Amino acid sequence: MKQAGKHYTFWFWIVASFSFLTGGYFIAVYSFSGQPSPMIATKLSLGEVLDQTWYLFLYIHVFCSSLAILTGPLQFVGRLRTRLPRLHRRLGLLYMLGVGTGGLSGLYLSFFATGGWLAATGFASLSLLWLWTAWQGMQHIRSASIQDHRKWMIRNFSLTCAAITLRVYLPLSMIIFGLAAYETYYAWIAWLCWVPNLCAAEWYIRRRFATNRMEVHL
Repeated sequence: MKQAGKHYTFWFWIVASFSFLTGGYFIAVYSFSGQPSPMIATKLSLGEVLDQTWYLFLYIHVFCSSLAILTGPLQFVGRLRTRLPRLHRRLGLLYMLGVGTGGLSGLYLSFFATGGWLAATGFASLSLLWLWTAWQGMQHIRSASIQDHRKWMIRNFSLTCAAITLRVYLPLSMIIFGLAAYETYYAWIAWLCWVPNLCAAEWYIRRRFATNRMEVHL
C-alpha cells in the first residue's frame, strides 16, 4: 500500500506540473506576447470571421480557465486541506469561479468551434459536464458529504485537464497530418481531449476509494 501511495503521488505531481505550465502558458500568450495566439492565427488562416463578442468570450474563457487549472491541483493536497482549511476553502471558491465562468464562456465559444457540428457538440458537452460536475461537488460539500464531494471534484478536475490534453494532441496532429486536415482532426480532438480524462478519473475513483486513500500526503 505504501508503494501504491508513492505511485499516485508521482502521477499527481506530473498532472500538477502540466497544470501549472498550461496555466502559465495561457497567461503568457494572451497577456504578454503581443501576437495572436496559435489558435487565433489558425482560425484566421482558415478564413473564419472573429467578431469582438467572440474575442471577449475567448479572453474570459482563457483567464477563468487559467484560474481553475492553476488552483485545481492545490485542492488535492491533503496536508494543505487539513492544516489550512480556510485557505483550502478560499482556493476552492476561486476554482469554482474559474470553472463557472470558464464553463459558461466555453459553452458560447463551442458554437463557433472549428470543425463543424462534431467539434461544437464535443466542446459543448465538455462545458456542460464541467459545470455540472462542479455543481455536484458544491452540493455535496454543502450537505457535508465529504467523500462524494471529493469524487465529484476528481471528475471535475479531469475535465479541467482537457486544456492540457488538447494541447498535447493538437501539435502532435499538426506534425502527423499537417494543416490540410486541421478541421477534421480538430473535430475529433474536441472529444478526445476530455472523454479519456473522465474515464481515467472514474478508474482512479474506484481504485483509490476502494483502498480509502484519496488525498496526496505531501
